[in-house]
Amino acid sequence: QMVDDAIAAQPDAWAKYCAGEEKALGAIVGAVMKSSKGKADGKVVTAILLSRKG
Repeated sequence: QMVDDAIAAQPDAWAKYCAGEEKALGAIVGAVMKSSKGKADGKVVTAILLSRKG
């Protein structure tokens, strides 16, 4: 759910990431980390985002 919220909150970053701009992924992972107060595993979040990008 937090990943979905982060994508919704960062639509520009998600669009850039989907267009191939790998650096934009950091903004989305950062949003998830912020909403989880640092408890989310960055590697897991990245893996989820990679699978969403499809």
